[in-house]
Amino acid sequence: MSTDIAVQFERTRQLAAELDAEAAKVKQILEEETALMADIGGTWTGTASDQFNQQYREWNKEADEEAQALDQLCAAVHAGIDTLNSTETDVTGMFL
Repeated sequence: MSTDIAVQFERTRQLAAELDAEAAKVKQILEEETALMADIGGTWTGTASDQFNQQYREWNKEADEEAQALDQLCAAVHAGIDTLNSTETDVTGMFL
């Protein structure tokens, strides 16, 4: 296992910003799909509607979980970058 550490802080921050932007796009799509599914479910009643609404509730739960996972992923990436940057600053300060 290699013990070398090399970090390009500016590049990692750029990539994290790109990740944030892509996550926001995915979450927007999930919100739009959720609204469409709710509209579809409201257009009829009966057994088929009940089944559809059950499937919709399950899908909506999974969409919420995906959005939360994206938020957690983005937060973890930013926390990792911040920790690396802070450690680098602390080590640099030891030699000043």
